[in-house]
Amino acid sequence: MTSLRLTADVMFLAASLIGLNNGQVSVSVRVGVLLMSKSDYPFDVRHFGPAIEIAVEKARSELGVNMTLFYNTYPGNCPLSLTIGHFVLLNSKGVDAFIGPACSESLMGVARLAEFYKIPMVTGLGDLLVRNPANNDMYQTLSMLSYSISKLSSKF
Repeated sequence: MTSLRLTADVMFLAASLIGLNNGQVSVSVRVGVLLMSKSDYPFDVRHFGPAIEIAVEKARSELGVNMTLFYNTYPGNCPLSLTIGHFVLLNSKGVDAFIGPACSESLMGVARLAEFYKIPMVTGLGDLLVRNPANNDMYQTLSMLSYSISKLSSKF
């Protein structure tokens, strides 16, 4: 996922949060950011942090959405238990929405918690997360702004 794509993801989150303010011109939201601090994968806070900051500024200037970011970063490559722990910590701070995590493995548990607490969550990855259409309650608060090329063609 490129920085431009991540910027678009955060702008999507901002636009969807405008509905929280009942039509007022501007809104302030507290957003928890769940990303790896340093990873072998190209989607950690070192790579995505600047794009998030750019998107937050654009959301403020173009949409009137003032986001206060609460970063909770964690070590490792897609650790599930650390991600869940950081979600719980951020949720206790009263965040209105989440950005991340950027791993399918970490996303599975955290997205279920977001659904339970009815907190919007947006991620630019998570393409390995499988939603079962027969289970219509799966990940209702998650917006996954990615796709998997392997799901589109048998050649990959």
